[in-house]
Amino acid sequence: MSKIQASIIVASWNRAQILEKALPLLLNQEVDFAFEVVVADDGSTDNTLQVLEKMASPRLKALALPHRGISHARNRAVESAEGRILVFADDDCLVKPDFLRNHLEKHSQNNNLAVTGPIVNIEDIDGPLPSMRPWKGWHNNPFPGCNCSLSKELYTKAGGFWEAFTEYGWEDMEFWLRAKKAGASPCFAPKAAVFHFKPKSRQRDLALQIRLERQRGQMGALFYGRHPKASVSFLVKKNPVMGMMDSMLNRLLKLEDTCRQVETGLLNPDTLSPLMHKLLVLHSEISRAQGRF
Repeated sequence: MSKIQASIIVASWNRAQILEKALPLLLNQEVDFAFEVVVADDGSTDNTLQVLEKMASPRLKALALPHRGISHARNRAVESAEGRILVFADDDCLVKPDFLRNHLEKHSQNNNLAVTGPIVNIEDIDGPLPSMRPWKGWHNNPFPGCNCSLSKELYTKAGGFWEAFTEYGWEDMEFWLRAKKAGASPCFAPKAAVFHFKPKSRQRDLALQIRLERQRGQMGALFYGRHPKASVSFLVKKNPVMGMMDSMLNRLLKLEDTCRQVETGLLNPDTLSPLMHKLLVLHSEISRAQGRF
């Protein structure tokens, strides 16, 4: 029987530079039990595999996989994991030395918990991590893939992540619905924070936001197809009211045409108002969730 108590699961794709900062923090957790870090490289085309080779450690397992999406990568990582508790983190998240200990302390109280903690956005990965304040990074997502944990037993009962999710969005929430049905109870650990790297350049990249929201909308339609409930339809913006409002605004403001002009570089996003930015991002998700364009 394995003596490893916890496995930190990281799916990575083309983020070698950030992973080089994040991985040592995961490997050097200050705990009094055995743990491992399992990194599944989802077919990266950068130097991710070289970074993993350089970081070789008895605690590290590295998997080289074909590019099939985050759900596939996480499931393969879990198959290789030996820990009783699975702790999921993203490759663009930094943690403090007590991150793992704070997750495991919650699981020592109840084996049926799905634990998450604060998610704090940061714009710099070279400086010290910010100090935590009450309610900083608080959220109401019961199982965000960048900061969550549960027992391997519960993960298995829930059936793992749905591998039909090959693009950005909703794989964690869809898994949560099945984990909850399998007996998982949500738990928030205020000291188990991750610091999510979101540089200003990415936040201002409207073409990237449009592309990601299109993907989220498509994955939302898949989510609703598997769980055709009113609550899911509102969550993924597939309900008729949102569809009707988006269709009306698109006719009035030519949102789809503007999105395409931004994506192809024909229109400078800086010439658009902040309100138009928000409308374009919303339209990108809603229109794809509704199956238009």
